[in-house]
Amino acid sequence: LKKYFFDLSIGRKKYVLLNILLKDFPFKDKKTFSKNINDILFNEMSALNTKKRQKLNITITPNSEFEKFFLNILYLQIPISFLEDFKKLNKYLEMKVNIKPKCIISDMNYATNTIFKLWLANSQLNGTKLIISDHGGSYGLLNGEFINEQISDKSLRYFRSKFDNSFHVPIIHKLHKRKKNLLSKLLVITHNVSKYPHYVTTSPVSGQVLDQVTMIKDFHKNLPRKIEDKFYIRPYHIDWWDLNSRYKEIFKNKVLINKKEYEKVYKNSKIIISTYPKTTFYESFLSGPSILLTNLNHFKIKQEYDELHDVLKKNKMLFENSLDASNFVSKVW
Repeated sequence: LKKYFFDLSIGRKKYVLLNILLKDFPFKDKKTFSKNINDILFNEMSALNTKKRQKLNITITPNSEFEKFFLNILYLQIPISFLEDFKKLNKYLEMKVNIKPKCIISDMNYATNTIFKLWLANSQLNGTKLIISDHGGSYGLLNGEFINEQISDKSLRYFRSKFDNSFHVPIIHKLHKRKKNLLSKLLVITHNVSKYPHYVTTSPVSGQVLDQVTMIKDFHKNLPRKIEDKFYIRPYHIDWWDLNSRYKEIFKNKVLINKKEYEKVYKNSKIIISTYPKTTFYESFLSGPSILLTNLNHFKIKQEYDELHDVLKKNKMLFENSLDASNFVSKVW
């Protein structure tokens, strides 16, 4: 960037000023830590070395039968990237990443991107500060609800937290406004999960996600014709279970794959229905009338949130029965 501006002959004084400014210049790398690079490195992953792993000295005293069992297999569970391929990944980072930031801000990569995690850990050892911002909405997690505060210098949250390093910030970038004078659509926004569980999660696991297909189908079938014509469905952007084909078979041209078409319908939706109690539901009820239609048994939520669910059900914002939901929509339409 500096070379580009200097080539434009902006003058020595301005170039020096630019040089000073660029010391604190925000930088976002879309390639070094991309999914494609992760895939390449892990497709060339080394074989698991059982003999070396058995020599690991894990000094943990088990307190239950399960912990005894887990300790016996723990040497097999540690990711290859942190043992057999640790040097290879470090070498890749030394070759590709030469920036030494004062601060790293992350909303998801710190938890999901192995190469980024390794770079982040190395950076923190050299004094780099870490700020974690909420990626989306979730609540009542059985474990790890405040992991952000435990591992970061500052944590930016959509909710108020008791931790000193946590700051409450508004949801600005997620607030899609609806056009009040043009509200005529009924939009259902769905979710999806991977076929094979690959980490501990509080969301539906594997085939549990298929329940929503029946739930939405029953909801749609019970709608009167005047509302059915206004019905649209938005599948999740990653389609592990080929749900797009299933939805197209049931709902024909009412399936919104194209992002621009989806955003247009969103802005004109009289009611938005979400099938999972996370980011989409938060976004939709901030913008107007919204309903949550889901199976709460598939989400591992703390018992203390039962009271919240009762309030949502009482105010007709949460349904676990498709026919109840469609009857309510028909009544208020």
